[in-house]
Parts: sequence; C-alpha cells; structure tokens
Amino acid sequence: LLEVLLGCRVSKANRRILTAHGARFASALLAFVSSLSMKEGSEVQAGSNTDMSSQIGWIASRALRLVRMIVEREDVFELSPRTLAAFIHLPALILRTTKAFQSGDSVVTAELFSASTDLMASSMRHRTKMMQRSMGLITVSVGGLLEAVGTVSDSSTALLCASSLARLYEEIASTDKKSLNKYCGHLLADYVAASCEGGASREEPLLKAQLSTALRPGAYALMGACSRWDLETIHSALGSTRRLVFANLREGYERDYRYVGKV
Repeated sequence: LLEVLLGCRVSKANRRILTAHGARFASALLAFVSSLSMKEGSEVQAGSNTDMSSQIGWIASRALRLVRMIVEREDVFELSPRTLAAFIHLPALILRTTKAFQSGDSVVTAELFSASTDLMASSMRHRTKMMQRSMGLITVSVGGLLEAVGTVSDSSTALLCASSLARLYEEIASTDKKSLNKYCGHLLADYVAASCEGGASREEPLLKAQLSTALRPGAYALMGACSRWDLETIHSALGSTRRLVFANLREGYERDYRYVGKV
C-alpha cells in the first residue's frame, strides 16, 4: 500500500498526512530492514537452507525500494541528516544477506544489489546538500558493495551487480566535483586495490578481469571527478603493483574517456 501511495500523485490533504507521518514511515522501514539483517545473521549461523535466505533477500530489496521512493519525494518527506545517514547505511546492513544466498537465487542477488545502488544514487540526486555530510558513510557502504561484487559466485549475476555499481560510481562523480572529489579518490583507490594482484592478504585480485572491465566506466568517471593533485596523491600512496594498474587505468582514461578538444 505504501509503495502505491508513494508512486502516485497525492492531493494537498494527503500530502499533509504523509508529511506529518513521514518520520514514522522512515523509522519503521529502518527498523524493518535492520531486523531482516539480524534475522539473516541468525539463520546463517543456524545453517538454514537458501530458500529462507532468498525470501529475506527479496523482502529486503522491496524495502530498499520503498526507502528510495521516500528519499525521492523531497516535496513530501523532510528527512533529517541522521535519518538519511541511516538510510545510506542500510546496504551495509544487508550485505550479510547477499553473501548468504550468493550461490543460490541469482535473480534476488541482482535485485538486492540494484536496490542498494539505486537508493544511494537517488540520495545523491535528490538530497545532494545533505549527502555531502554523509560522504564518509557512503564511501564505506560503496566499498562494501565493491567487495560483495567480488564474492558473487555466478558470473552473469556478478556482471549485473558490477554494472549497477558502475552506474553508482558515475552518479557520485557527477554530483558535485568540488566538494566530493576527495571521496571520489578514495573510491577510485578501492577499485584499483580490488583489481590488481598482490592485494593485502590476497593471492588473487578480488575482482576478476571481466568484473574489473565492467566497472571501468564508473572508475573513469571517478577519475574525471578528481583533480590532478588528487590523482598524484593516489599514485604516490599506492604500492608498486597497484601503481602499475593505476597508471594503465589513467592511460585508458586519457585515451578513451576524457573529452579532448572540440568537435
């Protein structure tokens, strides 16, 4: 019912009702998704089958869609910075759900990833000024999604998830370069670390070659949002193997992505 209401045009009287109870809707959804995450954790510890995990994952994805719709209705819902920050943290809460059925229902896995990235992208688009206060939390959440992409066992599903994450990278990079470029640099460094060999405590890169390629358009967008000083800082902070990967990425950006001259 709430999904139908949020997707429709509302009268002034109904808008006042939604506005008056907006905080309650937000709190209820936060509590609901948090409870799903805790339930999933207990199910995993108990060794339950993947059917329960898939059901929880599907419900969580629908809840995240509702949260996104609330975020997008800025004309109705006045969200506090604290509430919006809690919304942004939701994808991190449901990551354990994703990992629980990553070898099971691939459709649910892809839907859950899509719902997570769409929520953060909509938050960047519709609550831009408020989101600038929560970029540190976004960096953590996006980093968690990047790590989760590398653990999805089904290759086709992993590519879908990588494409969703690449679009989120592009959304973040296009939001406000002046205030967010340093955070774009952090996300770019995370991508480089996940794409190269010799990572900390890993014999193989987190991202297979096809996943790294699928994420590359988003990485190029992040690179375009960074200043020259930011890129030099990233280069100097990386180890030798990662510097090589970063240099190749930068070369590809200059050759294939960056707009040079006039047409």
